[in-house]
Amino acid sequence: MSSLKSLEVGANNLTGKIPDSYANLTRMIIFVVSGNSLSGKIPDFFANWPSLSYLYLLGNDFVGKLDAKIFNMSSLRHLLVSDLNTSDFDLPLSANISNIQYLTLRNCSITGKIPTWIGNLSELEYLDLSYNKLTGGIPDSFSNLSLKTLLLTSNKLHGGIPVWIQNSVQTTADFSFNNFTEVPKWNSSALDMNLFNCCSTPIRNTNSTSEIIKGSCADHSLFINCGGEEMPMNGVQYAQDNASSNYFVSPEGNWGYTFSGDYLATTTSSADLIRNMTCGILGPDAPLYTTARLAPLSLTYYGFCMHKGTYKVNLHFAEIVYSEKEDHSSIRKRVFDVYIQGNRVLKDFNIKKEAGGPNKPLTRSFSADVTDHLLTIHLFWAGKGSFIIDFGLGGPLISAISVTPDFPVGKSRLSALHIALIVVALIIFPLLFLLFLWRIGCLQLRNMHDEEICLKLKDKDVTVREIKEATQNFSKEVIGEGGSGIVYKACLHEQNIAVKKLFAQSVQGISEFDNEVNALKNFEHENLVPLLGSYSRNDLYLLIYKYMEHNSLARALFDSNVPLELNWKVRYGICLGIAKGLEYLHRVKVFHRDIKATNILLDETLQARISDFGLAKLHNEENQHMVTRKVAGTYGYMAPEYAMRGLLSEKTDVYSYGVVILEIVSGKNNAEDNKDYVFLLDKAYVYQREGRLTELVDERLRYEVDYKEEEAVKILTLSVMCTSPSPSLRPQISKVVSVLQGDLTIEQLFAARPMISVDSNDKAMPPGDFQTYTDFSSTSTEVASTSSVSNVGIKAR
Repeated sequence: MSSLKSLEVGANNLTGKIPDSYANLTRMIIFVVSGNSLSGKIPDFFANWPSLSYLYLLGNDFVGKLDAKIFNMSSLRHLLVSDLNTSDFDLPLSANISNIQYLTLRNCSITGKIPTWIGNLSELEYLDLSYNKLTGGIPDSFSNLSLKTLLLTSNKLHGGIPVWIQNSVQTTADFSFNNFTEVPKWNSSALDMNLFNCCSTPIRNTNSTSEIIKGSCADHSLFINCGGEEMPMNGVQYAQDNASSNYFVSPEGNWGYTFSGDYLATTTSSADLIRNMTCGILGPDAPLYTTARLAPLSLTYYGFCMHKGTYKVNLHFAEIVYSEKEDHSSIRKRVFDVYIQGNRVLKDFNIKKEAGGPNKPLTRSFSADVTDHLLTIHLFWAGKGSFIIDFGLGGPLISAISVTPDFPVGKSRLSALHIALIVVALIIFPLLFLLFLWRIGCLQLRNMHDEEICLKLKDKDVTVREIKEATQNFSKEVIGEGGSGIVYKACLHEQNIAVKKLFAQSVQGISEFDNEVNALKNFEHENLVPLLGSYSRNDLYLLIYKYMEHNSLARALFDSNVPLELNWKVRYGICLGIAKGLEYLHRVKVFHRDIKATNILLDETLQARISDFGLAKLHNEENQHMVTRKVAGTYGYMAPEYAMRGLLSEKTDVYSYGVVILEIVSGKNNAEDNKDYVFLLDKAYVYQREGRLTELVDERLRYEVDYKEEEAVKILTLSVMCTSPSPSLRPQISKVVSVLQGDLTIEQLFAARPMISVDSNDKAMPPGDFQTYTDFSSTSTEVASTSSVSNVGIKAR
């Protein structure tokens, strides 16, 4: 049906992937698959539907990132995506969705800063970027917007909330669960704002869970009549819960709630958060189920002052909104998840289905441990079931909460003095006994380190003993080897990991271990290999990484036995990924010092990840250039000023990067692919001068459909610039990223270079004269060749 213009199959039970044949539906205007269980990657062909205006993908089980091309579809008016199962990714730096009205990108693992182009979307009415990992502040460009709703809850945003927000948002603004530091005084009373846990500095004593928890907490139970009045039931008193604000703390300060989200419908209001049925519920506990509290997206209840211990948590439900008397009740599905103390206890929970129909009471019981006086019950709509823009009051619903202790409660018969003496005795006597055993040699501790925890995988502890068993005591599954150690593959708890065992007999190895752990423990970037854990004791030094499916870039490029084809699109993405990873390292003041193809790993999506930080060095603002007495790195990749004089800076990594991207485009190894001592880098200088750079391109790429010669020339030119003998003439890696992303041209990059000498008379070339760059390259070739030959050392001589 290639002429089909609208396909709406939301809120069904569809599974599987969206078929590839749907790429032929190029006349599609409306495509709705929200609230199903579709899986696989979100297809790229959506971007090839020129008339697509409404794309609803909420609440499925899609994996992977959203194709950046979708953000250049000028026909889009509604784009709603949620709950992607993917690694972290950034939104594009530019976009062309100028007609967009509704934009939802919720719970999609989006990192980085909010892009400024969103503030230029003049038609935008509804923006939901909640439950991501966004950092930075609210862009100044948002002052141009005229939104009805702005949802930014549960991110990592900081800085001040600007006062002009009240002019840019008309109805609802949710800033809860962020790290803002400043909230201005508001003039608008019409704007409904949620500021619960929004700020590192509390606005008042009811906006932060940490501020509410009392110093002496002793509650042993909690009873809440959600959405209803205070009432007695079964010998206990249920607390009143009929407030309509987006967050509330009880007068006693012992419990509270907060909700977030919006119903996307103009007919709903705060009054719809409370539902009341006068009849229809049967049974002795019927009054408890005649009221309920709803939320559009997220509803969280807190017990702020619970005594430490284990509790029985009873959650009471009854579907009193989607009742049989209403139209479409047979297809309306309320589906949500429930978390207690951060652990998901109910997934895709459907009250009506579990209870056997509407207006029927249902109770679910769970056990919960309270260690810090705080009990958290979180109900979250993950997009499954009926889509709330069509059917109104979706999202989570709950009728009552009862929490009772699972431990004896009562007064102790012992005095405080007796209890103190018993506690002291219980502490001192075991210690004395252990000391006695140690003195007579009965207590052996030598092998206890084998049982110590290294890390957690899928919430399970992993010990050194398990790693030894998985690698047969470090004798099998070798996937890499270098000067500092050997890397093994291990499968534990149905997850593959990479274990790097350093050579402990080498002092340098121990130093590299400390460097790598210190450098990586706080790093978080999609182009760095994640460090999962580490271990160091009794001459055993281990680093545990996330396993990279496709091993190193060097194997993919140079090993003919590896059946992995790197097409042009993938290679271009690898060049950009390495540059982004280096940009991040330089931003956090780290010199890698050993960028080479073997230290670039490829994950399951062939995304580049920088590894091996054993030689990394930290620097500060005042020490951005360093002199090292001991030069460490790999010949063929080291910058000449570093190899010969020990001068270290960010430009040292830029030089190595230039060699690597040259290898990526050519498919050849700089240090090994030589004849008569002419190295790949030397060829690049000569070919660039002679205007035949494209002859360096890997022959396997030249006939690909996706191959773009202008991109190849761009990368090869960058390689020549990055490997300039003079560090000052090499571009910053951030500029390289801008060029590869299309935000900056090679000509503009060259124009920003400093004045450079071209002959012995030190005549200066104007920075903007890009045409004479080939002349400069020719005069530099002799020096550059000498540098590159010296890098490969004795072999060249």
